[in-house]
Amino acid sequence: MPTRLGVTSAMTLRKRLPLSLPAPHPVHAPAGQRYIFLDTAARSLRLKEIPFPAQHQILVALQRQLEHSGFRFVRTWHPKLCRVQGWDCAERVELHILVRCLSEEFRTGLAVSGRNSAPDAFQPLRKKVVGIRHAAVHRRPQRRRDLFGKFAVAAEFTADWLGDRASSCQIQLYRFRLESLVDDFHASRRRLQVNVAARIGQYHAGDPERQATAAAPTRGRATH
Repeated sequence: MPTRLGVTSAMTLRKRLPLSLPAPHPVHAPAGQRYIFLDTAARSLRLKEIPFPAQHQILVALQRQLEHSGFRFVRTWHPKLCRVQGWDCAERVELHILVRCLSEEFRTGLAVSGRNSAPDAFQPLRKKVVGIRHAAVHRRPQRRRDLFGKFAVAAEFTADWLGDRASSCQIQLYRFRLESLVDDFHASRRRLQVNVAARIGQYHAGDPERQATAAAPTRGRATH
């Protein structure tokens, strides 16, 4: 059942972005976790980076989306593999085990979407897909470029390995929306900084005594 890919409630990232990436079940913040409010998020977005709690929520949901899509694929085309691994629902699938099992199947000659199924053909992508789970499970901070790169990996994995082009398109759409939102948020923060600096300048310019006080250390150093 389609659900929403959560970032953190009470965050501008979630208020302004229509989150439509399906996942097997809703992603909630752990009990007792402090949410990132607007002022904290603004301070965290230096160099256009995404706050770490939001990164983690995104990576967890992305991992679960891949496991959900992978379960549908294996259940349809490799039911024996489901029985061997005990995968009777998407929540039992672990991404790194799924990728390893699919890689072994591809080694035996399985072709997906017309791609070459030679042993080395999927190795680079395999490592990158497993890296999504590693970053989510071990809570690895991500630079913006690396985080969005994982969306590209997830989109390729669902399209080329799993033949799930609908999920691939949704992942790419979410990446585009998230990039746009972060850019807008960063631009708003920059405008706020400029406005604050201008107001501080006006405040000092409007009071000769404050001007003299501000200039006094400079004159003292110059005459010393």
